[in-house]
Amino acid sequence: MNQKVCLHSVHLERAAVLFNLGAVYSQIALAADLNTDIGIKSACGAFESAAGAFAESGLAAKAVAAGAITVDVTPECTGMLEKLMLGQAQECLLEKFIAGGKPPELCSKVARQVGIFYEEAYRALCAPPLSQHFDKTWISHIQMKAAQFHADACYRCSLDLHQAEEISEEIVRLQIGMNALADAKKTAKGVAAPLLHSVYKLESNMKTNLERAMKENNSMNLLQIPDVGSLGALPAACLVKSTSLAVALGASEQRPFSPLVPEGSMCDAEKLQQSSEISGVRLKEMDPSGVLPSLEGNVSLSVDLKAGGEAVQIRGSPSGLEAEMQLRDLNRVSEDLLVQTEEVLQKEACQDAQFWTQVGALSTDDYMCRLIQLASPLVPSSILDVPNDILLVIADLVRPPYQLERMRLVCKAWRNFLESRLGPYLVISCANPTHLDQVHLLQLPEAPAAA
Repeated sequence: MNQKVCLHSVHLERAAVLFNLGAVYSQIALAADLNTDIGIKSACGAFESAAGAFAESGLAAKAVAAGAITVDVTPECTGMLEKLMLGQAQECLLEKFIAGGKPPELCSKVARQVGIFYEEAYRALCAPPLSQHFDKTWISHIQMKAAQFHADACYRCSLDLHQAEEISEEIVRLQIGMNALADAKKTAKGVAAPLLHSVYKLESNMKTNLERAMKENNSMNLLQIPDVGSLGALPAACLVKSTSLAVALGASEQRPFSPLVPEGSMCDAEKLQQSSEISGVRLKEMDPSGVLPSLEGNVSLSVDLKAGGEAVQIRGSPSGLEAEMQLRDLNRVSEDLLVQTEEVLQKEACQDAQFWTQVGALSTDDYMCRLIQLASPLVPSSILDVPNDILLVIADLVRPPYQLERMRLVCKAWRNFLESRLGPYLVISCANPTHLDQVHLLQLPEAPAAA
């Protein structure tokens, strides 16, 4: 492009500046590190900004008189450069998806869109007026890139078909991709070595998979291979677009007089301010001591709440708090049981007092005297002499509070004592131990003397 134009036109100047801006964005994208996610994202964004700048440059050049501009800022050239930048942005996303282990079906769609962008750029380069102004090696490079990503889309689609066990369609897709690479290698001359290395590696992988698929089909499936023309075009997914120049540059859309507030808005703001002041006065009159400090920004905790929070942290944060809550629940249950127990004891005490009120007169009788009176007609008085220790025990047992169990113990003690003293007399008592006047003494016959 040795053509030069000298023209006093602001539109031409704008087109030239935007063209240079797109070139700068493309250089920024090429300088990004594609080995990191941040670098890939930065490169993709820069390529999209470059595409937007080239698109704006073409629009500005349309306002210039026909024939008064150079080829580089014509709508045809800027459109080609826009597609080229979008293709590189989509290619960055494809590399990210492949490195991230995305499904082959998705990678195939993204790769197909990369190929479409490069194919559109290649068609623009082959058509006038661009066909006579670009170096042939540059055109061959774009052609090989288009074929490479078309074949890559077929390759990744075949991987998805192999997983679905659609061997016949897998074979056809691999054949289509390999044919695209073969056609591009015939016409493309002077392609850079790194690109050729990538193409040869892709072709080798496709050839290996094709041989495997053919072997599986011939040995197991025996499916008929469909014609190449019977399959439709591969689906594509466009994930990039030209960035607007205002967004790319961060240009402000504010007008010079935007800081000025309209009179109506100012009046509304004054009314709101007045209402706010009135509300503040009313709140202070209400004296919401717990709310106003929070509204004024004082969010300090109370001493008790702060101490409680520190105690919770010391006891083990949530787990300690949960244990303390469980202890409190158990304490509350224990207090309830204690109250119930006290009520039961009080009820039993009332019943016991009522019972002994009924039998108190009988329980205060002198049992020892009555027993001696009953036994005196039957046995000598010397036999009924009671030792002092027995009397003390009996006196302690019959001492208030009078309980039925103690009365039984009194009767049992007297029974044992009478049996030990009376000897041949049998003591027979009634079932009710409180009625000692019903005790009977029977004399047993003497045992015969030994021979």
